[in-house]
Amino acid sequence: MDNKKAEAFAENLRKEIDETEFWDKELSLNLSISIGIVMIDGNLETQKLLSYADVALLSAKEWGRNRVSLIQPEENSLHKLFDINDMLRQLKTALREERFVLYYQPVFDISRNKTSHFEVLVRMVGKDGEIISPNQFIPVAERFGLMAQLDKWVVQTA
Repeated sequence: MDNKKAEAFAENLRKEIDETEFWDKELSLNLSISIGIVMIDGNLETQKLLSYADVALLSAKEWGRNRVSLIQPEENSLHKLFDINDMLRQLKTALREERFVLYYQPVFDISRNKTSHFEVLVRMVGKDGEIISPNQFIPVAERFGLMAQLDKWVVQTA
């Protein structure tokens, strides 16, 4: 199967699922699906192929979900997607293992010359104990629907 046929097949599957209403008595569901495609040509190791497939799916979700994405292993944008995918894995592990730390930053009221309250800042602790800035993991958490879990941890811990 060539690229065009694979994309057409995946798009037909996506469209069929999107247009089908699943129901059982009083419950009605409309589903959507994101599909990532990488062509198997026999030149890639299994682990690399699975990584590319994972990145292709991530790419489909990045474009707004309910999409089909076919990637070529030599694409330059793969590096960015691999970085996002790696951060997503780290974030899910950190959530599971509660590897975050809070910093309390005082907010000073100049007119009263005293601290009025504290701002709570969250940082992720990496697998080697390094502190990861929120500008690295918050956009990934927002994009992949993990903010509620992170917010819950912050509120419970604070």
